[in-house]
Amino acid sequence: LLVVAGLLSGQVALWDMEDSMHLLRQRRRRNNRKGGHTDAKELGDEEVDLPPVDIAALSSIDASHKRMVADLVWLPWDTQINSRGRLLDEDKLIEGKSYQFLTVASDGQLLVWDIRYEYIMQGNMPWLAKPRAKPGTQSSDGENDDKKGKIPWLPLYRSHLKRLEGVGELSLCRLCLAASGGEETSSADPDQRSSAAKTQFFCATEEGDLVFGDWQPGNAAGSGQPAEGEEDDGVDVPECVLWTAKDHSRPCVSLQQSPFFEEVFLSVGDWSFQLWKLGVQKPIFSSPISDAYLTNGRWSPSRPAVLFISRIDGSIDVWDFTDTSYRHSQRLNASPNRITSIEFLSADAAGRKENSGRQLLAVGDSGGNLHVFDIPRPLGRPIPSEKIIMGSFLEKETSKVFSSGTTSQASGDEEGQDDDGKERQDEGAGGAVREDEKATDGVGRADEQIDDEEAMQVQLAYEELEKQFLEGLDGKEDN
Repeated sequence: LLVVAGLLSGQVALWDMEDSMHLLRQRRRRNNRKGGHTDAKELGDEEVDLPPVDIAALSSIDASHKRMVADLVWLPWDTQINSRGRLLDEDKLIEGKSYQFLTVASDGQLLVWDIRYEYIMQGNMPWLAKPRAKPGTQSSDGENDDKKGKIPWLPLYRSHLKRLEGVGELSLCRLCLAASGGEETSSADPDQRSSAAKTQFFCATEEGDLVFGDWQPGNAAGSGQPAEGEEDDGVDVPECVLWTAKDHSRPCVSLQQSPFFEEVFLSVGDWSFQLWKLGVQKPIFSSPISDAYLTNGRWSPSRPAVLFISRIDGSIDVWDFTDTSYRHSQRLNASPNRITSIEFLSADAAGRKENSGRQLLAVGDSGGNLHVFDIPRPLGRPIPSEKIIMGSFLEKETSKVFSSGTTSQASGDEEGQDDDGKERQDEGAGGAVREDEKATDGVGRADEQIDDEEAMQVQLAYEELEKQFLEGLDGKEDN
């Protein structure tokens, strides 16, 4: 079990957790034999406090980012590259095992790291890179690595992301792989489209822009090819940006691909979130402005139409697009402090016997606390045809962008007017759901829209029935 992290110094660090996990497993077996008793006097002080895990590897500070590491993403096992940014052949891959990850920072660099750096520099993996251990490389404490007998950890591949117009590097803050889709390549060869899609990515900048790029040389406009005989110390690609677009007014706090629609991505800013689609250089959906700062966001791993958006006040908004796209459906109070991160239990861990049928959400807050929530079944169990309904909604929003040239706004303000002066009605996902249900069941008025006045009448009728029901309960209690 390996853990990697980016540091404030721009370096990356690696920890090997195997020994510590072995001690934890031993403690658990002892507790089970003792009936779960965990008294410190019986267990001993050495078993109560596990020793801290030392860093197994630390990258060379001279070859790392010049600023704080902003985001880190592991590459899939079938997307491993060499020192020139080229994808490895299938016979060089190990199914289910990934050894490489990406990092970005505000210095405009995208770096690819390989945890097998010692074997690479010793020349045991020539298909990845030539041996390139350099004398005189210094570690973070200022000592020479060669004098200490250590092989420096250098990035396998390096790419600079620069602005398409103007001068200067992009200040990167979030990274998300676009491992599928392939809409952004014009090649007619399916294999080439698939290869290009594996090396494409989205990045968010501190200025609020969304960047779409390709780190593989030759796929992006202006990508530089390494010169013949050039040293494999991370090939510099001067430009790998395909396009940029305005996303938020401030830095993005979360960027994630939908687990059900691989071409759809969620981008969360300070005050709103947006949905992007590959092939469309503007958001297809923008949420209303929130009344509190948004801090993170995640797609539901089991429901295609549900989003979880965390807030600065410690609550989490649940957006169910099968219900409405104008506002959140539920609000969960998770922490008294500011939520800093949320993450669902991975699919591999969720498939284990002890987690069968459960959906766990981990929430971290600014107080250093970790909260783990068991998501209720109604929020974790998809409704019939939910993926079809959500797909219909996404297609509808995409068609609006292409037809009108503007992103659908869920806030319902005065921005939604057509050229003829009539106010444009944005039905949101609720309209998409109703239309899909009518088309599926063949019941109701297929083309008629439910306006606000009719919805108000339905709401009033419901409130009247609720009032009569409560009065009836009070009368039974008096009797």
